[in-house]
Amino acid sequence: MPRTTYCQSPLVLQRRVGREVLITRVDYGAFDSLAGTAYDAWNLLGRAKTSDQVVASLAERYQVDAACIQEDVERLLEELVKRQWVTSLERA
Repeated sequence: MPRTTYCQSPLVLQRRVGREVLITRVDYGAFDSLAGTAYDAWNLLGRAKTSDQVVASLAERYQVDAACIQEDVERLLEELVKRQWVTSLERA
């Protein structure tokens, strides 16, 4: 079964400010700001991870049941891919 991995796009420019990250691209006329759990997820994606790996890491960090955050993490990953901040790759 193929597994999708996610990682920060190499085209993204980022600046960390406290526990927030501002992200943009040279060809993009705006920026986004990620804070809180989105910031933590972003940091995890510095190296390729599956959504399950991101969920497990966040669940451990925040001491919550992984099933409770699975849908939220998947939505975040979809949005980050849609905005081209994160790239996704299917692997066998």
